[in-house]
Amino acid sequence: MNSSRVVRQSVRFRRIAMCVIAGVLTVGLAACGGGSGSGSSEASIDQTSAVTLETAETATVKIQALGSLVDPVEGAMEGGWWGTGLVVDSDGLVVTNNHVVVGAATL
Repeated sequence: MNSSRVVRQSVRFRRIAMCVIAGVLTVGLAACGGGSGSGSSEASIDQTSAVTLETAETATVKIQALGSLVDPVEGAMEGGWWGTGLVVDSDGLVVTNNHVVVGAATL
């Protein structure tokens, strides 16, 4: 037996083994149903927690930030910029993106 034939047989064996393993895993996952339950359940939506447009509009805030920023062309400068956020609780906690507040001295 020459070495190239041994290598081809080894590669062929690995391919067959991988196909068998993939098949066993596929059958096993299909038999499990991908999760628990009967597989025919319907999701229910709590209608009382739906957010209306009016609620979303009143929870949206405009943020003005003042501070230092670095422009790629102009370099470092003082300035101001605007962004938006959402009020998430009754204490007035606002969630916004980092780029809205980074470098800001005041909001």
